Amino acid sequence: MRGEYLTGPHADGPPQLPADLAAQFRAQRHRLLSQLCAGPACGAVQRRLDALCRAYAELQAAGADQRERRDHVNAADRLRRLIAESLEDGLLRYSCRQKILAEARRLGFSEFQAQLLIAQVQFGDRQLEPASPGRPRPDAAPVSVIIARLAAAGVLALAMFLGLVRWLAA
Repeated sequence: MRGEYLTGPHADGPPQLPADLAAQFRAQRHRLLSQLCAGPACGAVQRRLDALCRAYAELQAAGADQRERRDHVNAADRLRRLIAESLEDGLLRYSCRQKILAEARRLGFSEFQAQLLIAQVQFGDRQLEPASPGRPRPDAAPVSVIIARLAAAGVLALAMFLGLVRWLAA
């Protein structure tokens, strides 16, 4: 930071800080620079000037972080609107999904984040209902198939046991 107080971090003032704050910084920097050159307490003035420049730089960084967060929130809202506009009766076509993912990458979102946003917009907080209660789930096996599988496993286990007994008896 030393030496930077002669010109200031950004003498014109950064765009993210209010103009009056940049003007106050420049006025106080000018006053301290005049004291630095004219007085015997050069070390104390130099320390105060360094502290002023550090505080100004931290304010700039905080303003940049805040602007970056605001831009990210705006980007997420834009992406949510794009997703909502692309839905057709609650469904999202594959081609639309690919366009949304490309736009999300352009805005700085990872594919995972974009997929989460799509799911959030598409389904929201709705409770997802399983298949109608009168019909079985398509992945559920009928009871007869389960019984047949258990019987086959039992026969196979018995055959292995008898083979083991015969092998040990020989």
